[in-house]
Amino acid sequence: MGTVVYQNLVEFLLEEGDKTEEEIVEEAMKRFEFPNKDELTHEVRMQFIMGKDFFQKLENEKYRLLKLDNSPITGRKAFLELLNNSPEGYFDTRPHIKKLYDALENKMVAGL
Repeated sequence: MGTVVYQNLVEFLLEEGDKTEEEIVEEAMKRFEFPNKDELTHEVRMQFIMGKDFFQKLENEKYRLLKLDNSPITGRKAFLELLNNSPEGYFDTRPHIKKLYDALENKMVAGL
């Protein structure tokens, strides 16, 4: 599930505006309390390598979201459904994913 978590994290943060890789990592650490900055940095970087159709790197080193992944496997709706069906206690050891889930859920409920 790791890749889907980071994909949805990057998309969510870029929906708020263009950001550098470092800004995304710092904001994820602050807002969602991801536990490992080195792992987070690596995973965010991988999203930009793998998601070339979804992101554009600008001249100022910031990234822009071109479109959301609406895939029935990795898209936001699928990600939220997967988390809705997670086993009891799943979020106990993953509070950062719970915070991301809550933010994504609130955004969907608000229709944004």
